[in-house]
Amino acid sequence: MLKSNVFIHKDNDLHQAVLYDTYSCKLFSLPFEMADRAYQGCLTVDEESAVNALVSDSHSKAKCKNIGTLESLRLLITNKCNFKCDYCFADAGSYGLARASMSPQMARDIIDYFYSSYDSILQISFFGGEPLIASNVIACVCDYIKSSYPDKHPSYSIVTNASLLDDDITNVLAKNSISVVASVDGPRQINDLHRVYKSGVGTFNDVDANLRQYGSRLRLSVEATYTSSHVDGGLSRSDLHQYLSSRYGVSRVIIADASIEGDEFGKKSIEPSEFPLFLRVRDFFDGGCMLFSDEICNLIRTFIVGGNSLHFCGAGFDRFTVDMTGNVYPCHLFVGDTRYIISNVGSVSDERRNPGILDKSSAECRDCCYRAFCLACTYEMTRGRELCRQNKEGIDYFLHRMLDLFITNRSEYDLVLRRCLDYVHENRLPKTA
Repeated sequence: MLKSNVFIHKDNDLHQAVLYDTYSCKLFSLPFEMADRAYQGCLTVDEESAVNALVSDSHSKAKCKNIGTLESLRLLITNKCNFKCDYCFADAGSYGLARASMSPQMARDIIDYFYSSYDSILQISFFGGEPLIASNVIACVCDYIKSSYPDKHPSYSIVTNASLLDDDITNVLAKNSISVVASVDGPRQINDLHRVYKSGVGTFNDVDANLRQYGSRLRLSVEATYTSSHVDGGLSRSDLHQYLSSRYGVSRVIIADASIEGDEFGKKSIEPSEFPLFLRVRDFFDGGCMLFSDEICNLIRTFIVGGNSLHFCGAGFDRFTVDMTGNVYPCHLFVGDTRYIISNVGSVSDERRNPGILDKSSAECRDCCYRAFCLACTYEMTRGRELCRQNKEGIDYFLHRMLDLFITNRSEYDLVLRRCLDYVHENRLPKTA
């Protein structure tokens, strides 16, 4: 029997076939007649053994990640926020915790804590609440690393509502080459239904003015939360992507779905139907491979160069979030739930708890043929396995569409790779999502 990590794709008209190993992410040519027999389930024992041996050898040569590298450190520098978005997963940014901002000394302690455990930190991101409320901590972290760890400079990013951008803050962001992900949900009539100040006043005018004034000085991306308000207004995800990309002159637009059904204002704010990976991948290929996203590029990049981790989500392994008081969590979605505190930066004990359900080394995940491509969120996986099933369906479809392009339209295949590389380089994406 062929191993589960063997994907065979053939084209009857061109009489060509390829084999793809999802463990090592390597592509092999395959005699069409053999592929045809594989489709029919009648490979000889010798042929099955030869194919399995080929991919096993390929898998054994795959490189593993340097365990001395921390992929991502997210600093929740404040849980204060000047917005009251009705779909906010974090209780208006507070995460159910007392409102506070990280002190500069705590920020320095966190940096020391992680550099004492890792040779390098690839990315540090500033998060909130609204992180620009604690912009002094941002400057402190960048200056401290520059002076104390001059040979270990990470890349920086920030997720912000952009309402507090001014000349001074923009100078700090630009000086330290901090990638800015600004949140805005589209045109005023949709954005202001859900993204409002605490007074209830809409936020679009201020955010839009700031992005248009300061955007050209920043490494800017835009993030939008897609709700039923977009659907009711006839604005598809593709329409929203094009609107934001054009208005703010950015190529990277991140669109996420809201996750609640209502709010105190009585406005329905969830996209009424799921939009699983299969549909997102299908729209990419059916749309002429033009609408690139982080998700699509991560799939394409893995298809070409392979995955670099045994864990499909690095939360709690090579990615951590630290809150204002030094509590270390697997990621920001767990903040406020004491069951998932791994350690505390200020603790005299170096003991680190292991939240058991975050273990990704189970046989089910370890042996999964989709492992290298899996985009499943650790937090979502703790709530059920449906996401796993949906991801497998989407990855399977992606693999066969890529292999089909490779066989039937090599020029289009090469163009997709070039456009993906352009997107990655322009937006300086990290190695993993």
